[in-house]
Amino acid sequence: LFRQHRLGLSAAQQSLVSVVGSLGWFGGTSAYRHFIAHGRPIHATVKVCLLLWPLGGLVSWVIAAAAIASHPLAESPDVVVVATTAGLVLASIERVVSEFCKALTFFPCTVLMQLYSPPGLESTAFTLMQSSGTIASVLARNLEFALMSRCGVDPSLGAPGFESFAALSALVFLWRLATALALLGSLVPRLVAASKVEPTSPPDSGRRGQISAGRGDSEDPVLRPPSVGAEASGRDAGAAASGSAGRG
Repeated sequence: LFRQHRLGLSAAQQSLVSVVGSLGWFGGTSAYRHFIAHGRPIHATVKVCLLLWPLGGLVSWVIAAAAIASHPLAESPDVVVVATTAGLVLASIERVVSEFCKALTFFPCTVLMQLYSPPGLESTAFTLMQSSGTIASVLARNLEFALMSRCGVDPSLGAPGFESFAALSALVFLWRLATALALLGSLVPRLVAASKVEPTSPPDSGRRGQISAGRGDSEDPVLRPPSVGAEASGRDAGAAASGSAGRG
């Protein structure tokens, strides 16, 4: 709505901004795989992602404030905002950064689900994660309209109704920052504690021992089958003892 009413972007330009924003998603996935998660334990990776996530709200706040300051409007409901190249560039930058930060919240959740979900229930855990995301999206949409009304943002007024949109963006940024700090203080220490708990034996050591014992290739002398030489020596000793008994 802000891009439409305050920056004056048309429907085609809105679609272009969405397409350009997908570059931020791909950039976030590549950065997560090759730089953020590479060589780091999961708790350190989650910490970096949580520190980077609020930057999306910060960039949105700065761009909204810059757009409003550079295009002051008269107190008239009939103001028509004409899209400019600068507005299109600002909207594209905001979208790219937003999608980049969104990718940094999706992939750590997926990795944590794969690491800590019970064996055989990975698909159920992924479904629950997607369902919780859908519920959170509905709640966030309703909260968004409540905050817009609280901050005095009214889309029905057109461009003048977004004069206080910078305050709304600042509130959203502070909300994200508080959420990230809360997760840093509650989630990350739990992941650190979980990473320090090491199993006494590999999870499949018992299975490997059973397979080895079943195949007869265990290193235990008790379970090792006799060699060919040992069998021959045993037969020779038995024959000698039989012969001595017969001569006696």
